[in-house]
Amino acid sequence: MTTLQINEKEQEILQQISKSQKLSARFVHRATLLCFFQLHKNYSKTSLELKVSLNFVRQWVITWNKSLVVRQNLYSTYTQGELKESEYRKEVLSILSDKPRSGSPRKFTESERSQIVALALQNPSDLDLPFTHWSQELLKTEVIKRTIVTSISQRQICRILKKSAFMST
Repeated sequence: MTTLQINEKEQEILQQISKSQKLSARFVHRATLLCFFQLHKNYSKTSLELKVSLNFVRQWVITWNKSLVVRQNLYSTYTQGELKESEYRKEVLSILSDKPRSGSPRKFTESERSQIVALALQNPSDLDLPFTHWSQELLKTEVIKRTIVTSISQRQICRILKKSAFMST
């Protein structure tokens, strides 16, 4: 049987996080999972009660336990008065946060994406262009002409607009 190693202050912080209405749902969910597992010490019961997969429960119990040395150092720093409670809480949240994922970084900044959407929202005839509606190809050509980006595919234009909820599926 796996045990969850949580000190009293961490338990208090996890309970606060699990009851939060301001934090992201993923933090609340993960803190709730850890609190529930700490109480019942059972993967299956936690999985069934919280309606998550057994692997998800195992993953977060293992992730929490792997951070033991870091958490012990944080707790020691906190008890010595060198770390404020708010900073301690932020560190606990960082343990509950998603780890970086593989894959290439975004090619276009949020600013570039916003400019593309803003251009798509404008009426082409208001910009003295010889057409009345945007096509992906016309938008691509205009985006490059205006040097918003140096190059972009029509498909990427479509993805950006779709993600901004500008286009219907």
